[in-house]
Amino acid sequence: MILSVLLKRNHMFLTVHSGDEESPKFYRYDVAWRESGIESSHGYIWDQTNEIARRLYIDASRIIVVLSASTCMAKRMELDNEPGDKISDYKKWRAGIQLPGDLSMYCYGFIPLLRSYDSRKIETVFFATPAVIVKQLTQALIRADDKRTLELFPEHIGLVKVIEKSLGKDDIPQAALVHCSDEGAVAVFVKDSRFYSGRYFPVSSEDGQELSTDIETYLLSFSSPDESLPLVITGSAENFKTDWSPIIPSFLSVQDLDFSPVWGLAEFVFAGGECELSAAF
Repeated sequence: MILSVLLKRNHMFLTVHSGDEESPKFYRYDVAWRESGIESSHGYIWDQTNEIARRLYIDASRIIVVLSASTCMAKRMELDNEPGDKISDYKKWRAGIQLPGDLSMYCYGFIPLLRSYDSRKIETVFFATPAVIVKQLTQALIRADDKRTLELFPEHIGLVKVIEKSLGKDDIPQAALVHCSDEGAVAVFVKDSRFYSGRYFPVSSEDGQELSTDIETYLLSFSSPDESLPLVITGSAENFKTDWSPIIPSFLSVQDLDFSPVWGLAEFVFAGGECELSAAF
């Protein structure tokens, strides 16, 4: 069973994927993790939930953690398919070009998307988040006697799966999704059925119009005028005011829209999606 987890400052979102055909089950808990600090006991977050959540944690064969777009960048990147003895140093070099400061300050990784026809190039999603956040997540989610490690993926990749499921087709010339919360929104752009770009937009005005305008401008900067650009809106959809057309309803029910990232990453991993992290935390 795959357990997918997203921790926010005051909430934890969970879903499980066991491979059956049943509707996904979602669980939301009021928690506090950053305020508790790194010196808290290992796995303390489960003490703030209930027996159902603790049983899901115990029974999970894999624990997938969603890295929130507010603290995690994601970028499509083409890599040379270097020999095995050189690939590690090559990836460190490519990561160092993208990130300011010492690489030890970050947890970063590469998610393979597509190989070129001659296998000389690999299209990937490069992502990075501050290492201190990963340590805080590990402290909150993994008990001291647990030998499992967290599998980390950026929120953006989960949202791509939501686009695919909502549009109901594999061939997607271009599409976008905006996932909203009270603090901000993440916009994801898909091109040729794969992640193309993603960006987090913090809320900067009370009416939300500036947020909507910024996101629309961002999405239009990538779009082709020759194709329709369908848009899916999830999360707190009322926070995103737009006259965009066409808007495609999410396949998730209205009460489950906040669970888009955890559902998407559980689905991505179950389908064989993987990533290579810079280090184990």
